[in-house]
Amino acid sequence: MSEQESEQARAAQLRKRALELRLAGQGYRDIAEMLAVPEPSVWKMVGVELQTLQAASHDLVRRYRDEQLERLDAALRAIWPQVEAGKLDAIDCFLRIEERRSSLLGLDSGAAVAAPDSLSTNIRKISEAAKS
Repeated sequence: MSEQESEQARAAQLRKRALELRLAGQGYRDIAEMLAVPEPSVWKMVGVELQTLQAASHDLVRRYRDEQLERLDAALRAIWPQVEAGKLDAIDCFLRIEERRSSLLGLDSGAAVAAPDSLSTNIRKISEAAKS
């Protein structure tokens, strides 16, 4: 591992530890003392780590949604010939598949689905505080 990679790994460990301490209820000043870094650095480390977690969370949600859409597509392909033949049970199943797809994509809400997220709120507060 190069010196730069080693420094990046240490910084990532510090960010993770700062967030763990913050989540455990420690104050920023106390965390700064524990980690031997300036208090503004703790604010920044916690903010960066929260943003990293949020990005990873969004990626997982996107992957889950894509997987679910693939399953819905497979189910639709399986029943489509029966839908075209006018079979009422298949049409009912088709409608349920499409309802689920609409729900998954947030199409029925009139706006993009963005679940209220305390993580987003925390990131915004920390980012604002770090800028001050």
